[in-house]
Amino acid sequence: MYSGCYFSVSTANDLVKGLVSTMRFLNFLLLVAIFVLLLFNTHITLTGVNHPIHLDFVQDFPERQKPEPPVAPEPSVKFGRVIDVGKGDTFESVVSSSDIVVVVFGASWCAPCHSLRPDLEQIAADYSSVVIYYVDAEQRRDFVDSAGRVAYYPCIRFYNNSEFQSEMFGSRPAGIRETVKTMVGG
Repeated sequence: MYSGCYFSVSTANDLVKGLVSTMRFLNFLLLVAIFVLLLFNTHITLTGVNHPIHLDFVQDFPERQKPEPPVAPEPSVKFGRVIDVGKGDTFESVVSSSDIVVVVFGASWCAPCHSLRPDLEQIAADYSSVVIYYVDAEQRRDFVDSAGRVAYYPCIRFYNNSEFQSEMFGSRPAGIRETVKTMVGG
């Protein structure tokens, strides 16, 4: 009969249960430590296996004022460049600012909107009689509500003498240029 080391399945199960309960306890201690540090307005850096994890806990006291986000300067009609719609601009004032107006509705997270910007600048420079406005639709919901539903970004709308002419979606600089060229008459 073999009289070597004896290791049963029940012993393995007991070992795994012990490890699991130890891990649960360590996780509990970590959570308690983070909670205590949170109470004392503390910054924590934990070192993970592949990279450090930074946790910043800063309590927001009522007496602390959050800074106001920077306000873009109010645009004035300047031909040959793309104008960001400012906080005080209304839809009516934008579309009536020139005979031919292009309004581009975009969003900060929209990659095609950002890639379209240099092409818009070039179109604005090439057609100085056209004013191109860019609207961050997420920040200016009031402007979008006045302009009408915007289904996709980028959404480009063309106005002639304050009247809606056409609309296109997506980053299509050649299409925008062709529509502007047709509206200008050249």
